[in-house]
Amino acid sequence: MSKPETWLALGRFHHSESWIHSSFVIRHLSFHVAMTLWTLIFRSLRFHARSHLGALLGAAVGSAVLIGALVVGDSVRGSLRDMALARLGRVQIALAANDRFFRAALSDELAHKGLIEGTVASTIALPATASRSGDSARANRTQVLGVDDRFWRLSEEQPTFKSPSADEVILNQPLARQLKATTGDSVVLRVAKPGRLSREAPISPQEDSSVSLRLKVTAVASDAEFGRFGLRASQVAPFNAFVSLAALQEQLKLPGRANLLLASTDEDPWAVLQANVALHQTWKLTDAELELRALPDVNTLELRTSRVFLDPPVADAALRAATNATGVLTYFVNELRLGDRAAPYSMVTAMGAPVVPPDMRDDDILINQWLADDLNAKPGDQLALSYYVIGLSRRLEERTNQFTVRAVVPLSGAAADRNLMPEFPGIEKAESTRD
Repeated sequence: MSKPETWLALGRFHHSESWIHSSFVIRHLSFHVAMTLWTLIFRSLRFHARSHLGALLGAAVGSAVLIGALVVGDSVRGSLRDMALARLGRVQIALAANDRFFRAALSDELAHKGLIEGTVASTIALPATASRSGDSARANRTQVLGVDDRFWRLSEEQPTFKSPSADEVILNQPLARQLKATTGDSVVLRVAKPGRLSREAPISPQEDSSVSLRLKVTAVASDAEFGRFGLRASQVAPFNAFVSLAALQEQLKLPGRANLLLASTDEDPWAVLQANVALHQTWKLTDAELELRALPDVNTLELRTSRVFLDPPVADAALRAATNATGVLTYFVNELRLGDRAAPYSMVTAMGAPVVPPDMRDDDILINQWLADDLNAKPGDQLALSYYVIGLSRRLEERTNQFTVRAVVPLSGAAADRNLMPEFPGIEKAESTRD
């Protein structure tokens, strides 16, 4: 074999030997690196054992707290949902008028015309105090509910008892416990009587502000039997007393009226919109305690309310509906005085054009012939007008304003129109303000 060939063969041999050696070195290094990494991990764990143990315990505690919070939160949501179902039962839609009363027949119209599918019930809900006869037990924050059979059909579970009659009452469990009352006991309910004037009004009558009912307990309603009914979200169970709707209407002298409308419908997201449309089709002026009255003597129409004062939204809507409409404000004043002569307890009416001159100033006043004769007043005289307003701590404060007599008008037309005076409680039927 020639030398070049020998060299080539040796070269190939040496090349193969070098490759084997390199492969061995790489495998040895990989094994060494792997051993070094695991050794580093184990040594680190052993050296920092306390720190790692603390981190592990912290993670475990954090996980336990998080899982516990999720479990408790889910439990709370479930409890709140159960309480909401107990409060509302099958009620999906409610119209709460509070101290306003609409026609109780409104529920029948909505149901019979098919405008609302489901049970529709008219109810009266008013605050009251409850006590047990012959005992000092008392519940101040009681809710009296005037109901009929339709109300109980809104419960998730149908009650085993019958709806109360005229001299009966059904208590819910919290109220029964508070009064220590059982079936057959006699309880007294003092129900707040709705008034035509706000309690804060200076001339609002304070007497005859409640009615007293002595009733026999015929049943105690559990939460499942709609005993917890209420529209206010609260974790505290209310004190509910259920009485006959017709009997409560009679005692309050509100025949055929209600202030709470309840309805069960499907859970359609459009249900509320459909209910509003249905209400728009059946709602009447009397449902808003309004009356449109014709006054042929003065050739006008008058919009008035049994609540004496029109609410601002109602007045604004009426003024927008008719271009020639004008607002009228009549108030009861303590005294009209000119010098040493005075006319006590009078009605003063504020009106706009064309009844009064369009250029009439704020401190001008028109008086009729009767008042002019009584005070011996004439145009240009200064009249002092005294009236009450609500002051601090809801105390009555008397204020006095000065007015200049613009003119004396005869006792005819608007100056003699008794319809300008709202039906103030205790005043509308009196022949004289001295009465």
